[in-house]
Amino acid sequence: MTARTLGILAGLLTFVLVLQPVVAQPADAGSVSISIRPVTASTGSETNVPINIRTGTSRLGALQFDLTYDPAVLEAVKVDPGRLLSGLTDFNITSPGRIRIALATSEGISGEGEILVASFRVLGEGQSSLRIENARAWEQATSFETTVQVEPGLVTVEAPGSFPVVAVVIGLVVLGGLLLILAIVAILLLKRKRGAAAPTYAPAIGVPAAAGPLRCTCGQALLAGTRFCPSCGATLANASSRCPSCGTQTTPGARFCRTCGQPVA
Repeated sequence: MTARTLGILAGLLTFVLVLQPVVAQPADAGSVSISIRPVTASTGSETNVPINIRTGTSRLGALQFDLTYDPAVLEAVKVDPGRLLSGLTDFNITSPGRIRIALATSEGISGEGEILVASFRVLGEGQSSLRIENARAWEQATSFETTVQVEPGLVTVEAPGSFPVVAVVIGLVVLGGLLLILAIVAILLLKRKRGAAAPTYAPAIGVPAAAGPLRCTCGQALLAGTRFCPSCGATLANASSRCPSCGTQTTPGARFCRTCGQPVA
């Protein structure tokens, strides 16, 4: 932190804390809450840690605190303003594992959101807690000091190329689903292939055709052995007939079928 920056920040803090109207401080000047979101990083990378604030009914004018971390796991790089901050901010690495952060604004900060972003270089594996210590805050309108509630954060460092357990489980579930779908498709294709093959049947057994009925030339159906037509009276002695067993045409006067040898009269 340069002397010029210190001077600017000190002047702005003086404006916020001293030159604002002074009234009697109430019993409860309100409170703000500062929390650090847990993050996961990999060795050798640079990670950003959001620092959030919730002002409640207060409108914050200035804030300062120490941010501690494990210097064997993390190395502080910088601290940038968050989306909720439009004023001046600065930081100083007072010792390995400790950053002092200060900010001030004449417009005031209200609501809930990201006020700062701390950047760290990841040195080794393991975990590093991020704790807020010596926190002090002042309201913008009255310059009254307000109470500060803090919630620590955590940086978890994983080896390069390692995957979270949840990602592994999701991958196994997806792989199992794909294998199941492939198995179902293979079964359906196999059934379709078998159904398309030409079916084989047992050879048909020949059955002699049923003998047609004897008829006169006038169309009258006749009984076997009939000699005269009951309709027209024509003699049937010379009429041809069929074997009642196999249906073969027989010659007039034949007594036995020349094909099957069965009697025909």
